[in-house]
Amino acid sequence: MRGALLAFRRANPQVNIQFEQNSTPGLIGSLQAGRVDVAFIRTALGKPAGVRVLPLVEEPMVVALPARHPLAKGRRTLTLGLLAHEKFIGYPRAAGAGLYDSVIAACIVSGFSPDIGHEAPQIVSTLNLVAAGMGISVVPSSMQRLRLDEVAFRPLSGPHNPKGQLNLAVRDDTLASPASAFLALVRKDTGAPRDT
Repeated sequence: MRGALLAFRRANPQVNIQFEQNSTPGLIGSLQAGRVDVAFIRTALGKPAGVRVLPLVEEPMVVALPARHPLAKGRRTLTLGLLAHEKFIGYPRAAGAGLYDSVIAACIVSGFSPDIGHEAPQIVSTLNLVAAGMGISVVPSSMQRLRLDEVAFRPLSGPHNPKGQLNLAVRDDTLASPASAFLALVRKDTGAPRDT
């Protein structure tokens, strides 16, 4: 997505780009109110009025552990079953039902219900709590790019691992605006199909 943003900026220097960080429901509301033209969201919330949600990328989830956690030492991969007795740091279901449901369902299929000790308002915020030793979290693999010294990431192995979906939500009325050019660049950058 970074490549698409840079290419769009170069090709459209006259367009003022502003960023808003919010939960998926908050971003959908901003799209519907006309305050936002496009939004990257993790969870597709059905078919919101006046908004198209286009799937971009599905990525594996990884375990974020405090760097000194025993499971961070000497292991290359982890199974969900190894996490059964850990305190989980999650994110509120209302902020991202798809990721939340995916993680909970994968844990249940693996034989346990995760003990959610803390919730953070955003996925990135979970990593700060992990770094502080408050628990572990299951996050999209792209979060590894943040490279926090006090957080170790381990891939999951096994048959029931959750996946993280990244989508682009676009207002229906932006398809004839500069947002349509951005959409084309994002589709090219991610390999997403053009006719969704």
